[in-house]
Amino acid sequence: MANETVQAIQPPWYRLPAATAVLPKAPPEKLNQHAKKKPAVIVIGAGLAGCHTAYELAQRNIPVLLLEAGEQVATGASGSDTGIVKPFVTRAPTQTNPFYQAAFEHLLHQLNRNGRLSHAAQFNQCGVLQLVEKTYPEHSSYLNCTAQHASSIAGTNVNSNAIFFERAGWLNPASLCRELTSHPLIEFRSHCEVTRIQSTTEGWCVQLQPKTKALTHEAKQPDDRYSNTAQQTGHLELRCTTLILANGHNMASFEQTNALPITPARGQTSQYSLVNSHRLKTVVSGKRYAIPLDDKLTVGASFARGNTRTELTELDHAENHSALKSLLPDLTPEQTPSQGFCAIRATTPDRLPLVGPVPDFSYYSQAYALLKNGLPESRFSAARYQQGLYVIGGFGSRGIVSAPYCAKLLVDHLCEFKPTSADNLEDLSSWSSLLHPARFTIRALRKSSS
Repeated sequence: MANETVQAIQPPWYRLPAATAVLPKAPPEKLNQHAKKKPAVIVIGAGLAGCHTAYELAQRNIPVLLLEAGEQVATGASGSDTGIVKPFVTRAPTQTNPFYQAAFEHLLHQLNRNGRLSHAAQFNQCGVLQLVEKTYPEHSSYLNCTAQHASSIAGTNVNSNAIFFERAGWLNPASLCRELTSHPLIEFRSHCEVTRIQSTTEGWCVQLQPKTKALTHEAKQPDDRYSNTAQQTGHLELRCTTLILANGHNMASFEQTNALPITPARGQTSQYSLVNSHRLKTVVSGKRYAIPLDDKLTVGASFARGNTRTELTELDHAENHSALKSLLPDLTPEQTPSQGFCAIRATTPDRLPLVGPVPDFSYYSQAYALLKNGLPESRFSAARYQQGLYVIGGFGSRGIVSAPYCAKLLVDHLCEFKPTSADNLEDLSSWSSLLHPARFTIRALRKSSS
């Protein structure tokens, strides 16, 4: 679907602005030389969202500076060594189903065409059984299974009907992030805690925590080509024309983005060795999930909304152990896990990500205040945005599949790329009602009282 057609049918509050910044491209034959130059784009956050976004930009020969508060890429929720790859589906038809199916197909296409990414991701296409209480409608993306059929597929007893995603499986998110950022046009800096962002006449200023030890792949000290030091404050400042926030549950911590409804949610997984001869052949997902790793299983994940503690707890290990026995009763895991992983996910109220330009929220509150009165769309003016500022995040537990697609949609928008029918992909405008960063503001205005 062409961008112009989609924009014409979108209400004014969901229409996206044209990309205003000109993103300089490095000639392919001079990649290493141009990688040293000051990038026009800074991406904050080196999890799956930030790494995929930086990769998509670099693939278009656009230099990127990728900042991470931790000591390496994937230090947050993307740091796990196992994660499920499958489309999210609902029993009743909704617009989310085609979105997640498109995201799933994009990820498979990306892994199939790029051997290095596929090798790094360690993608195991063993299939995923999703346990269901009621029968799902027939669909080409999955197979309805009785409990007996599901047990045959899993290689162990499954006490539930299920839908089977044959082309699904699991991959290693942390390893994938490392490979994504190995591109010569991506400069990665660790230990960069961003305290403030500020709009300037030329773009954006990113202020880092004083005395930050900004480490790059190539140097142990901050590089003055990308920054200046404010002598009076002691802050290190980085400047760019385009700024992309991909920093998980911290995405709403800035003045410009504090209207975004991001909620942190703690999640812990446990890895268990098996003590009997049963082996799981495929991923099984119910209220929790089990991922087969030879004679071990990764089991998870707990979910504690509003909790930002990352210490492993015995309580969560015990809950994972109990959940595994309910999920797959014939498997016998060791009582004590061999290892565990805990991180903080970024979630939204509707469990869909926030992707696109950051709105001028004060303008939205004024310009669309009368939405509650049911006025026609033609009575409202065009949306306004904070020029050169973008977000991609709020993926919750679905980022492995949806982050790559959302990164492509965002970068296509920045580069003003128009998809064709041969691409079999829509553009960012196609999904505005699902992904727009102001959708919760609009919903609240519709419901507000006088």
